[in-house]
Order: sequence, then structure tokens, then C-alpha cells
Amino acid sequence: MKKGVLVFILLAGISTFMSASSSSLKCKLSSRECFINGYKVTGSIPSDWELEDLQKIVQIINEYPGVNRIELIGYTDTEEIMGDKELSYVRAENVHTYMKIFGLREDIEVNLSGEGKNNPIMTNTTEEGRYSNRRVDIRFFVKEN
Repeated sequence: MKKGVLVFILLAGISTFMSASSSSLKCKLSSRECFINGYKVTGSIPSDWELEDLQKIVQIINEYPGVNRIELIGYTDTEEIMGDKELSYVRAENVHTYMKIFGLREDIEVNLSGEGKNNPIMTNTTEEGRYSNRRVDIRFFVKEN
């Protein structure tokens, strides 16, 4: 049985780089990615506009045919004060909690992990890069017939 994957990346950052509206949700289903900006340095709770966008992602996942599993993978930058693995896992846990509140289907298996400062998507030598690296990746998998 083949499986497909759609990837959503929940980016985290500091307020100088944030947009205070849900227009921060940038999805390209054709490339299977979505980027959402939000977390403050050492923050573990998504911002209000991230929560609005997370509601939209839950709706997409719930309505997408055949979704049976999601992975939530938290990340930090290299300058996080709290332990990076712990903070990144807490970010993934909090995203999962909100996804359940927003009605994520109960039949979807959820796997959580915290990767800390591993797998940066940008350099950690700039504020913008660190902002992009503070994130939670949301991947969902679908069964294909």
C-alpha cells in the first residue's frame, strides 16, 4: 500500500518578524507545504494568529481523504534558553493539544517528537534565521489505494 505525505511547517519567531493576522498561513498543497510564523524566543504556546491558522490546518487534515497519521516535530534555534530537546517537544505537545481542541479527528494516529536545534531550515547566525528555525513541522500521511 502506497502512502503519500503532506507537510505543514509551523515556524516560530520573535515579534519583529511577525504579522498579526492569519494571512501568515501560506499553503501550497501542490508542493505539500504550509508555513505559519509565530513563537517568541523560548515560547512554547502558539500565538493567536497561529491558532487561527492551526484551526484551518485541522480542517484541511480532517477533510483530506485517507489521512490516517500525523507527525508533529518541534524545533528550536541555537539560542533557546530552556533545554532545546525539551522545549521543542513541549511545542509539539502544545500544537497537538490545540489540534484536539480544534476537532482533529480521533481516528488519526499522532506521533510527537522534539528535535531541538537539529535540522535548521536557515542559518542560526541571524535573527531571521533563528526565527525560522523555531518551529513545529506538521506532516500528515494518507493511504493511497
